[in-house]
Amino acid sequence: MSRLALDETEELIRRGLRRRAESAPDPAVGIRTVLGAAPPPRRSRTPLLLVAAAAAIVLAVSIGVIVRPDAPAERVTVAAPGSVLALRPAWLPDGFVERYREISADGSLQTRGWTRPDEQGQEVLLTLLPGAEEMPETLPPGGERITVGEAPGYRYTVGDTALVTWTPDQDSTVQLRVTGVPDTSAAARRIADSVEPDGTARVHADLAFGALPGGLVADTTAVRGVSPADGVDEVRAVAPGDPGRSALSAEVSDDGPAGPGGTPVRVRGLEGTYVADGVATRDLSVRLPDGRWLVLRDATDQLTREQVVAVAEDLVIGEQPDHSWLGQR
Repeated sequence: MSRLALDETEELIRRGLRRRAESAPDPAVGIRTVLGAAPPPRRSRTPLLLVAAAAAIVLAVSIGVIVRPDAPAERVTVAAPGSVLALRPAWLPDGFVERYREISADGSLQTRGWTRPDEQGQEVLLTLLPGAEEMPETLPPGGERITVGEAPGYRYTVGDTALVTWTPDQDSTVQLRVTGVPDTSAAARRIADSVEPDGTARVHADLAFGALPGGLVADTTAVRGVSPADGVDEVRAVAPGDPGRSALSAEVSDDGPAGPGGTPVRVRGLEGTYVADGVATRDLSVRLPDGRWLVLRDATDQLTREQVVAVAEDLVIGEQPDHSWLGQR
């Protein structure tokens, strides 16, 4: 999958991941117990980056992100090394490797992604959401009610994508999306049947926000990449009252800024660059002493250059992120 396709996928995940949390109860505590005691789930297919109508339905039944109350600026560790992922598929089609993990600051929302490097457009996304998804009374064309293990759910199919959503308990929803795989529906069902408790996989970006300005709160931590050699660590902060969930993100990787230009700034005792393109984001980049790049992207439209620099100064950046799982099955 190309970097562009991966970025589009992440953004679609994030948009969907914003929906349900305001009304969601405190999540995911019982998910491992439930799945451990019950037969593993079942699943099927649906698209993602499709026609507007289909995309709207997919997002409507999609993921939800936790909207947190306003909080004072304070040091927060986002997804510390103890951030354990609850679920994994025991079976995947041949050639699939893991390339993406994301977890919310409270651990209640978790996403894992696998792709097949030699086949662009083939992907599997497994998401644990806070709160029980309310089953719709009427399903659109392409949808059907199913049971996953003993849990109620539904399957929605459009094109070469299958989406299956089910609620294993009153506090959690699980969603599997399979795209581009031959015989997508059957493959999705088999993957779903194999979903089991994990409890060993972690999200360890070795990167965390310090003080955050303007009412921003820590939202998610993600790690992505093709192999351990090119892993990217990212943390995101959002304004809870922002319906569009505009974010301030910080990432550490081997990739530098997208292009030349910008205003020189002093960051963490180093020479950096600040670019305000006047359109959507303002980017701050600086090369760290170990050769990696720190890049902050401000899409909030509310922070000054000085505030973005202050966030960069206060970031906690470690030297030992765990990328060992990237590119592994």
